[in-house]
Amino acid sequence: RDHLQQGITRYDPAQHAAHLALYGQDGGPVCLCRLAMVLWYLGYPEQALAQAHAALVMVEELAHPFSHAYVLLWLALLYNHQRVVQDTQKWADAATQFATGQEFPFWYTLGTALQGWLLTEQGHLTEGIALMRQGLADIQAVGTEVLQAYLLGLLAAAYGNIGYMGPGIALLALGEQAAVPVALIFCFENIMHFAIAPMMMGTMVPRCLLIPSSVKAAQPRAPPTRSHMTIFMSYLQERLMV
Repeated sequence: RDHLQQGITRYDPAQHAAHLALYGQDGGPVCLCRLAMVLWYLGYPEQALAQAHAALVMVEELAHPFSHAYVLLWLALLYNHQRVVQDTQKWADAATQFATGQEFPFWYTLGTALQGWLLTEQGHLTEGIALMRQGLADIQAVGTEVLQAYLLGLLAAAYGNIGYMGPGIALLALGEQAAVPVALIFCFENIMHFAIAPMMMGTMVPRCLLIPSSVKAAQPRAPPTRSHMTIFMSYLQERLMV
């Protein structure tokens, strides 16, 4: 935070204009965006939003398109961190539209991945996950790893929302290289739930209907309310861990 604040204090648009040619983006709004994220992590959300919107005002005065796209995307990221869906969508849409007009594939792909997250938050899980995966693939095609880890975290959470923790864990651990492990996890879970489990239930009903002793100890007076499938899965888990 101190270094970013020093950079903002010393920033002079006229003096540092040469940095645009050297780095491709303006240091003033970039420092403000980064400071906004740091402030959010430190627990100052109001100050974070103030700095981010100050960056937007600054970049509009500079009229530098690449820096403008930078600020729009980071505004979307900041609201995404705060899980404010409506504002995340507003700035993600603005970033992708601006990037499309300026032909900035980097910012467009990042915005697309965020739009996929938005779909999952709105209940469109299949479409959202597909769009997030497409955005991540496009980011790799651009040749950068910027924000890949963060977006993989969002993708893993989206898998968790549909009850598949295995794919999410695989993605977090292995990244996009987890395509094959994820496919195997889906296959195994489907076979387990819809083939092996029913078959074993048919042969082990008397044993698996017994409520485990751990459940009795935890709820000695409560009547059993779990389904046969749940009881069986608990029994199977105990057997596998022996």
